[in-house]
Order: sequence, then C-alpha cells, then structure tokens
Amino acid sequence: MNNFDTERTTVTVERKKTHRVHPLIKRLVNRIGVGGTLYQGYVETLRLGERAQNLWRTPDPGATILLAGSGRSGTTWLTETLTYKTGVQAIFEPMIPLWNREVRYLTGWDDSDPHIRSFYLRAEAHDPAWRALLWRILAGQYRNYWTEKERTAFFPKRLLVKEIRMNLMLGYVYKHFQPTILYLVRHPCAVVASRLHAAWHADVQDILRQEALVEDYLRPWVREIEQERDPVGAHAVWWAVENFIAIRQLARIPHLMVTYEEIALFPELQAQRILAYVDLPIPEGLCRRMEQPSITTSAASGRSTQSRLSAWQRYFAQDDQRRILSWAQRMGLQMYSEAVLPVGMRAPMVDAT
Repeated sequence: MNNFDTERTTVTVERKKTHRVHPLIKRLVNRIGVGGTLYQGYVETLRLGERAQNLWRTPDPGATILLAGSGRSGTTWLTETLTYKTGVQAIFEPMIPLWNREVRYLTGWDDSDPHIRSFYLRAEAHDPAWRALLWRILAGQYRNYWTEKERTAFFPKRLLVKEIRMNLMLGYVYKHFQPTILYLVRHPCAVVASRLHAAWHADVQDILRQEALVEDYLRPWVREIEQERDPVGAHAVWWAVENFIAIRQLARIPHLMVTYEEIALFPELQAQRILAYVDLPIPEGLCRRMEQPSITTSAASGRSTQSRLSAWQRYFAQDDQRRILSWAQRMGLQMYSEAVLPVGMRAPMVDAT
C-alpha cells in the first residue's frame, strides 16, 4: 500500500470529527448573545500551541504558504488537501471585511461583504498601514473565529494563508514578505456558475472606483466594464480582472500556478507536484482525502469528476458561456475556451462513473 491508498470512510469520519465543535459553539454563543468575546476566547485556546512556539521562534511571514485564487475556484479544497496530516495550520480568509475592521478601514468596504472584492496595491506602493496588516496576516498574528475553520496542527510546522481577496496585490506581498505562493485557476464559467449557485454578489463599481487599478491596467475597457451590471456580467468581469492582474504580477515573482481541472483529474500527480514545491511530505491517505468535497461545497456537487467539471455547460446557455469567456479573451487569458478543460489539456482515459 502506498501513501495514497487508505479507506475513504476513515477520512470522512476524521473530517466530521474535526468540524463538529464549530457549529455547536457558534449556535450556543449566538443564542445567548455573547459571541464576540467567546469566539475570540475559543480561537485563543486553539492557538495555545502556536503561542508557546512563538516564545522561542519569531513569526516569519516568509515561511508562510500563501494560497491565492478567485473565490469558488477550489481554494478551500486545496487548502484542506495541503493541511491534511502535514503539520500545516490553515488561516482561512483573514481579509474578509465582515471579520476584519482594518480591511474595512483601508478599503472603505462595509461589513456586509458581497463576497467578490479584491483591493489593488502597486508593488512599489508605500503604505505602512497595509504593510503592517499584511505582516500580521502572513505571520499568523491576525486571527479570529472566521480564520479558524479547522484546526489541523496544535504545534504547526508552517502556516498556510488561504485568501481570495489578495489577487490584486500579489506583487506587493511578495516584494515585502516573500511567502511561498500558490495560485489556483479554474474555468471562468465554472467559477461564475458556482458563485451564482451560492448567491454571491458582485459589483463592477468595486473595480472602477479603484483609480490606480484602472489607470495601471483597465483603462481600455472602462466603458465595457461599466455596462456589465447583471450578475453574470459582473462576475465574468471580476474573474477576468483578478486573474489577468494576478498572472501579470506573478510572471515576475516565484510561484506555482495550478488549475482546478488538473488537480481534479490527476490528483496524485498534482499533489506530488504541489507538495514538492512547498517542501512538504506526502501524507498517507492524501489521494483519498482529495476525493472528498470541501466544507464549502454544496451536496449537489458530489458527482463524478467529469460531471462536476462540465456542470457549467448545463448551467449556462451558450450565449452566456461566450459572454463570460469573452472577458477572459479581452484581457489575453487564453488558457480556457468553450471546452471543459484548459487549452491543451486532455482528460485521462478512465471510466467517469
């Protein structure tokens, strides 16, 4: 038996045990109206091992793994994979405005958080407030109930920051902190379909009101972007903008970019590739673990891999598919087409049952 062979039932039971405490505590403290204090107390209890470690080692943002990508592109799934028996502790979306007052102050966003928002920072920007906040985030010093989705290591060897709102500042982040960067990309039609299914909101005005972003990258498309006011169009624009700018910035800094489709179809090969890049061992049972949907995946998504990858073709009419893809193509993102898989990628010859 190799490292990838273990029983699925074992993995499933372990996941249920890990997640059981969070909903129970949340319901209790919400009912009695003392959520804030108890939430933070609970988080600090979970972090006792980390705090003990920090007595003899200085938190280092350069030792952190940063997993970035558009929302609903599979970042939660990949996070759960990378923290499965590897001694890595995940920090889940520390920049969500609902739970991060400093992000609200620096961006002007409110705490309603329409889910799809990223803030642009030039790589050469001089902004002490952003630099201080990002240091705390990447060093594991900004924590709350939201960031602690799952405890995977009491004495973590490393931290993994999973963030969907950092895609427009990766150049700045690397220049100042040098984390190990993983970037995940998924077919734009699949991402938009998943967001709409989850009732996520997007507004192109959150892009256009960022003057530096428009000036540096988006001036040629401003009028077209302004016309995209319905959910399909707004989400299509956001996917294109985030990935266009992230990929442009990543071209100048060390990183590993992977696609959701590659991981879904070739889990063992891609797991080995990713873990080698971030210098982590391959744990026993990882491939079976990757077959499990993430905690943010709906029950309806639990179909075969091939069916899951092509679900967006059934969700959207062809006109909407072309509309979404047109935004990727406008910005030079040619890795996806009307086919399910990235351009040049072939599916394995296996039974898709």
